[in-house]
Amino acid sequence: MNEPRLQTVKTFVIQKLAAAEKTAGIALEVFALLSEEFGVQDEDILVAGMLLNLLEEATVTEEELEEVASKRSLDILRELKAAKSLLNKGKEAVLSAEAKLIKLADHLRELRGYFRVIRAGKAFEHPVLKDSKSRMTMIREFLDSCKDLYPLEVSTVYLAMYEVEKALKVVPDIESFS
Repeated sequence: MNEPRLQTVKTFVIQKLAAAEKTAGIALEVFALLSEEFGVQDEDILVAGMLLNLLEEATVTEEELEEVASKRSLDILRELKAAKSLLNKGKEAVLSAEAKLIKLADHLRELRGYFRVIRAGKAFEHPVLKDSKSRMTMIREFLDSCKDLYPLEVSTVYLAMYEVEKALKVVPDIESFS
C-alpha cells in the first residue's frame, strides 16, 4: 500500500470535514474496519471507504476528489452514491463487490455505534433506534446479498446486529418515551 497516499487522503478528509464543522470519526472508523478488521489491502477500496462519509457531510468538488483519489476509487464512490439515491426512491440497487465491502464496514460501524448508545442508556433518544426493526431488516437484506462474497465479514456484521437486537430487548419500551 502507498502509505503517503493514504495519509494524504486522511488529511484531506479531516480538513474538509473540519471546515464543515464535522468530525472525521466515521470516515476514519470505516477505514480502520476495512484495513484492520476486514484485512483490506486494496488502496482504492480504502480510499473510497474514507471518502464516503465526506461526500455525505461536506461540500467537495469533483476536482478536489480527483486530486486525492484514483478513477477506480471515484467510480466506487459514484456507485455507492447512486445506490443510495435508488434506495431512497424505494428502488433496488446492485452493488459491485468493492462497494459491498465498504457498505459492510459502514454497517458494522453503524451497529457498533448503536450498541454504544444502548449501553449508555440513551436508546430511547436515538431516532433510528426508536424504529430499529425496519433498519435491522434493511441491513439484514443487504447482508443476504453479500454472503457469498464475504462470509467472514458478513458474519461479523450479523454478530453486531445480534448484539444490538439483544440489547434492545432489555431496554425499557422505547415507545413509552416518545
